Amino acid sequence: DRMSPGMNEQTFYFTNMAPQDPYLNGGLWAYLEAYVQQLAIEAGDGWVVTGCIDTDSDNWVTDVTGKRIAVPEGFFKCVLLRLQDGDGGPVRYFARAWLVENRSYGFSGFEQKARRLEVSVDEVEAITGLDLFPNLVRLIGELEAAEVEAGL
Repeated sequence: DRMSPGMNEQTFYFTNMAPQDPYLNGGLWAYLEAYVQQLAIEAGDGWVVTGCIDTDSDNWVTDVTGKRIAVPEGFFKCVLLRLQDGDGGPVRYFARAWLVENRSYGFSGFEQKARRLEVSVDEVEAITGLDLFPNLVRLIGELEAAEVEAGL
């Protein structure tokens, strides 16, 4: 996670925020953030990419200054983990990804709900049009990178 107060403060810019259902934010999304953080801690190295999914430009809210802000239909969270056993064995990469609608998922059972919402990095890239881990091919080659992003 963020290793210094300065790094943490950089996450509080409006460019790093999006309107999110309060029950999503305090429920399933909070679970996913904690879960991904734990995965990265256990792996030792991890890269997380989080973003919005929005195909409906008709959903807007107004901030306190009167400016309109688009409300995303959903969010994605992808993590790429660099794994190596304690004996200094070969390095391998593993990816996990989730697509989440911007709505409440209730107040319990988040582990099972997250499992049902899990997708491949390839699926998130197809929806967003982004290459979320552009250096992966350089690190491990095209074939292995394709397998990691496909969830194989």
